[in-house]
Amino acid sequence: MLKIFPSSQIYNFVIYVSEWLQKDYYKNKIFTESQVIHNCVDEKSFNIKEYVFDKPKLFTHHWSDNRMKGWDVYEKIDKWIADKDIDFTFVGNVPKGVKLTNTKLYPPLPEKEIADIIKLNNIYITASKFEPCGNHFIEGLACGLPLLYTKDSGGTKEFGKYGLEFDTFEDFKIKFDNIVNNHILYYNRIKENFNNFNYITFDEYEKIFLRLASKAQ
Repeated sequence: MLKIFPSSQIYNFVIYVSEWLQKDYYKNKIFTESQVIHNCVDEKSFNIKEYVFDKPKLFTHHWSDNRMKGWDVYEKIDKWIADKDIDFTFVGNVPKGVKLTNTKLYPPLPEKEIADIIKLNNIYITASKFEPCGNHFIEGLACGLPLLYTKDSGGTKEFGKYGLEFDTFEDFKIKFDNIVNNHILYYNRIKENFNNFNYITFDEYEKIFLRLASKAQ
């Protein structure tokens, strides 16, 4: 994380991209007036797919090859699915030294192509740690994929109603089974409630800018 200077020196309003940043990471560090506005996606590309569930198809994507993106979990999934009728697809950059034998791998792709691949799958997993609020799982949710997530990242808890949090890998397997057995319920919840699209988020930013500008006059 970047060093945050005393708020009175350079800013009088802070926009956080997750409640984790606002209430946990910077708790008792920043006292300036603030608001949470989550990341968003372009609905033209990331939109909910028609419901299909033939078998579990896990998906995740990260452009960074940092192991903190969840590779302790993804490597275990790769071994775990060896004798199971479960797909696991990863799009992005793999850390040096990681050898995957049961995972479908793709390089980083443009927005429309990544959206198309997401829609070929049906469960999104993010095991990323200490990430302010990734866009990756929001893109997955927008396409209708229920979410499996760890507790140590921003944004995931706020979107928790669309999936389940896991701790250990054994806990992951339990939560995975729960998602599979109740998949249509999570899908419908996303379809009826998810709205983190750019035109909505842009309006939130505009309201803040106009309010602050009016105060400055």
